[in-house]
Amino acid sequence: MSVAAAGSFNFTNTTISNNTASPGVVAQTAAGGGVYTAGGTATFTNSTISNNTSSVLVAGSNSGSIGGGISALQGNTTLVNSVVSGNNSTVTTGGTGFGSGGGLYLQQAVFNITDSSITNNTASDQQGGAMRILAQVAPATTNITRSTISGNTAAGANAAFGGGVGGGIMVIASGAIANTVNIDSSTISGNHAWELGAPGITTVAGGIYTWSTAAGNVATVNLANSTVSGNDAD
Repeated sequence: MSVAAAGSFNFTNTTISNNTASPGVVAQTAAGGGVYTAGGTATFTNSTISNNTSSVLVAGSNSGSIGGGISALQGNTTLVNSVVSGNNSTVTTGGTGFGSGGGLYLQQAVFNITDSSITNNTASDQQGGAMRILAQVAPATTNITRSTISGNTAAGANAAFGGGVGGGIMVIASGAIANTVNIDSSTISGNHAWELGAPGITTVAGGIYTWSTAAGNVATVNLANSTVSGNDAD
């Protein structure tokens, strides 16, 4: 399902499950197994996004896979009392791309998560079992309130990329652009950054990882009244 730049979708009491985004050409990124938004507005209320997959299957592909459940590029997306669970972002071709953002991939977007759960999602390689958040050409803001992020995995399945990074949340600021994540009254627990699908020595940050690509870039996580516990990266 795709939401275009000028589009608006409201999902209420809706289940989006068992869908796949898998391009058939070498240079195409797999994005948004369940939902792909490109600058529009999408609101999910009392809804479930589960068991969807973004997958690169073309042998030797140089592209990656992002957002097994939802891929939001720009625009505004809101989750209220909703579940994102069991989604996968995978690359299985031995090419140069990698799977990231198992549940959610957010880029230059405003994303609000309230009274929701992001659980048991998997990125096959690096960067965000639950979610990968990127600010590259415009700022990104993510607000997480009274929500749970647990049981997600950055699996580090391809040895060429090293171990998984940010089993729960990966926050990247690139090109001197601010990327801000506000987490309030929420729990980030039991997430995993693994190497070749198991604990290893090259993994980083089982819970939350922030990365600024150059001096002056700002990747910020503000935590309030929250719990970060039981995450592993070893």
